[in-house]
Amino acid sequence: MPKQLPNTSNNFSSKDYISIGKAAEILGVSIDTLRRWDKQGKVHSVRKNNNRYFYIRELKKLNSNKTLSISEAALLVGVSTSTLRRYEKKGLIKPERTSRGDRAYSKAKIEKFIKSKSSQVKSRRNLVPISKAAIILNISKKKKR
Repeated sequence: MPKQLPNTSNNFSSKDYISIGKAAEILGVSIDTLRRWDKQGKVHSVRKNNNRYFYIRELKKLNSNKTLSISEAALLVGVSTSTLRRYEKKGLIKPERTSRGDRAYSKAKIEKFIKSKSSQVKSRRNLVPISKAAIILNISKKKKR
């Protein structure tokens, strides 16, 4: 994706791109973080009238690949973090590790775990659907700001 838009306006469709503020809200990060990621090449922006715009499809792909912390994963599963660690010890779920050694859960693994183990988990009524949990996670991130 080009860093700078050509002068022709027919290459820029406002329905395919969103402003930096909306992009930051979708990803659950600050505008400064999004600018830093753009500079590092983790995400790409295009410029029009000295403003940054981000391609919606790229943001959705980036958001779907984002890993969850143990607290976010526990919220999705509907259990405490210690219970999630216990599930890990039993071999029921295997998180990845970050470079710092923190647990990192993929959304796909959490969804798979919920589907395969929902009948075996006694506190099934506590399970939160993925779609609702995403809303909860975004609300909790906004409260921290």
